[in-house]
Amino acid sequence: MSTALLLAALLAQAPTPPAAPVPPKNPNERICRKMPAPTGSRVAAKRECHSATEWAAIDAANNTDVEQMRRRTSRQNY
Repeated sequence: MSTALLLAALLAQAPTPPAAPVPPKNPNERICRKMPAPTGSRVAAKRECHSATEWAAIDAANNTDVEQMRRRTSRQNY
C-alpha cells in the first residue's frame, strides 16, 4: 500500500509533456454519416457524404423543423 502511495506521489509531481498542437480542420473535407434504413426495409443503411459546412446547414434545418413540431404539439395539448 505504501508503494502505491509513493508511486502516486511521484506521478503527481512529474511534469506533464505539452500536448501536440491540433491541426486546423479543412472545412471542405468530406464527412460521411451512416443513415438509417427506412422502417421495415431489409436493405442496409446508406451513407451520405457532405462537407462540414453542408452538415452544419442540414443539422440547423433539422433542428428548426424539430422545434416547429414541438411548438405545434405543445399548443395542441392545452
